[in-house]
Amino acid sequence: MFKNLLVFSFVSMFSHAQSGRAPVGFYLLPLFQPVPTYVPAPPQNHGNLIVNYIPNELGIEEFTQIFAEFGEIENIRIIFDRVTGLSKGYGFVKFRHKEDALRAIRGLNGFEVYGKRLKVSFAQGPSRTS
Repeated sequence: MFKNLLVFSFVSMFSHAQSGRAPVGFYLLPLFQPVPTYVPAPPQNHGNLIVNYIPNELGIEEFTQIFAEFGEIENIRIIFDRVTGLSKGYGFVKFRHKEDALRAIRGLNGFEVYGKRLKVSFAQGPSRTS
C-alpha cells in the first residue's frame, strides 16, 4: 500500500553564537527510501521456471498451452504424488531462451487458473527437468 512512499523529517539547525537558540535553517532528511519492486535477474545459464499453486484440474496439455504463448519450450512437467497420483501443485517449465522465461514470469505470475493464482519464478539451483 505504501511501498512508494517517501517520508521526510524536519531538522532545525541552531546557531551556537546566538543566545536563545534561534533556528538558522530547516532541512529535509529522508527517513527511508522506497523499496523498488522488480523481477530478479535470471540465472546466468538457463530459462528454467518453477510454477507453484497449479490446480489439480489443470492437465499437462493446458499447462503447456498456457506457457507456449511465451516462447519455445524445451521441457515441461507437473510433479505428481507417486501414491495418490494427484498433482503436488507445482511444476517446471524450461524455455530455450531465458528472455522468453522472463516474459512468461511477467505475463503469468498471478495469472488465475481454476480459481488459483499461479506463482511463476526462476527455479533456484541446477535444472532438474532436462
